[in-house]
Order: sequence, then structure tokens, then C-alpha cells
Amino acid sequence: VKRAPEVPPPARTAPEVLPPRRETPQVLPPVRRRPEVLPPVRQQAAVFPPREVATGIIAQDPELTDHPELGVEVDLMLGDNEAEFLMKS
Repeated sequence: VKRAPEVPPPARTAPEVLPPRRETPQVLPPVRRRPEVLPPVRQQAAVFPPREVATGIIAQDPELTDHPELGVEVDLMLGDNEAEFLMKS
């Protein structure tokens, strides 16, 4: 039995070059940070002093005539319904 002569693989004449890879800008999703939740003791320390100051201001000047900027901010933050409810209590 005669065998066929083995044929060597074709020689490479030039290195195989892949087309240049397109670099797409890497767009990362925005980082969503969860709001920091303070432990209850620190929550009280962060909330009670400003509340006491606000209560003192309202007790001295319920119409906020001495603090017009504060009155404007309260009006912007609260609607008419909420302001009426707060004034009743």
C-alpha cells in the first residue's frame, strides 16, 4: 500500500492581522448611593436641636414677620393645606 506524500500546511507569508478594534467609550451607569441612615441615637441628635430652635422661633413670632425669608421657604415647602393643618395644631 502506497501512501500519498504528506503535504505540509501552507506557509504564512504575512502575519495574520486582525482589523483594529474599535474602542467604544465605556459608559458607566450613574452611581446610586443609598441615603445614609443614622442609628436612632444619632437621628435624635440630628433632629431635636433644630426642632427646638424652630419651635422657639415659631413661639416668639408665629407669623414669621421677623424672618421673612424663612416664611417664604416654609410657604414654598408646604402647600396651603399643610400650612393650615400645622397652624391648627
